[in-house]
Amino acid sequence: LSSAGKFIAAKTINTITYINDFGIDRADNIYLSGEKDQGEIPGTSNYYLKLDKSGRTLVSKLGAGDNSSPKLLVDTSANIFMNYTSGFGKYTGDGTLIWKANIDQHFRPAFALDKYNYLYTVAKTSSLNFKKHNSNGQIVWQRTIPQITGAIKILMTVDEQNNVIICSSYNMETRIIKYPACQ
Repeated sequence: LSSAGKFIAAKTINTITYINDFGIDRADNIYLSGEKDQGEIPGTSNYYLKLDKSGRTLVSKLGAGDNSSPKLLVDTSANIFMNYTSGFGKYTGDGTLIWKANIDQHFRPAFALDKYNYLYTVAKTSSLNFKKHNSNGQIVWQRTIPQITGAIKILMTVDEQNNVIICSSYNMETRIIKYPACQ
């Protein structure tokens, strides 16, 4: 709906079996990630779709990543970041890989973008590793998050003041950590 409450567009998408995540860029393009059932082929593959603000398909791509139905983020330049069980990657808006970082772990890393397009990641290896990456994927700094072990689920976001908020859950306990203005 528009800001005046008028209907803009609707789209039925038959190419994605399950939607996992979506994002919107400054031009109101819509980015979707999900899974596509392979029919006769056992299992599913991940799928990436980009639509313009009227719902027209701009990009339709199967298999970007490692078949784990990635979460996605869109930066201010309309590049997309997707995370997988094995790590995360940065792609152009048409789904072309710019860079990818692999992480040896057992679950998908949490990640968030700040207003300057820095990527923050938290991954569980032998401990929880908190990192800040520049737009080329290089690590600006990294820290080990204290007093959190065994986290099963980790979520994170960055607020308007560039504070990073991390939530972790394990064994009926949830912890929330706020790192102030991570510069």
